Amino acid sequence: MVILFDFENLIQLIDSVSLVLNDNKRATCESFYFLIANMFFVSSIKPISNNGWLLKGNKSGLFGEQPINAAYTIMRLKRFYDVFGDEVYRSKMEISFSWFSGNNHLHKIIYNTITGSCYNGLEESLTLI
Repeated sequence: MVILFDFENLIQLIDSVSLVLNDNKRATCESFYFLIANMFFVSSIKPISNNGWLLKGNKSGLFGEQPINAAYTIMRLKRFYDVFGDEVYRSKMEISFSWFSGNNHLHKIIYNTITGSCYNGLEESLTLI
């Protein structure tokens, strides 16, 4: 399997198709479990880099983490929490949200609570937009 930037939207599409087809959501679950297995560590998250492809067995790029991926992951975790009620998903939502406040591999705050602005991504140099 390959993970690409914005993989979360692909999972959303699979989930929507599963609902329309009244499927058992197996494909959605398998895809999402694969995603979180490659993003989460004990108490942190590393969104999939937009710098290239993440092939099975390889590591994600060091930079190129985008806030939208962390946000989509939170939304997807919320959906899984609502459907399955497993506290693991709620805990991972909190970890994902903490990525914005510095719980990332560079320990950089991504979201500015005073101005409401957000950095474009976790790159070698941060650019506020």
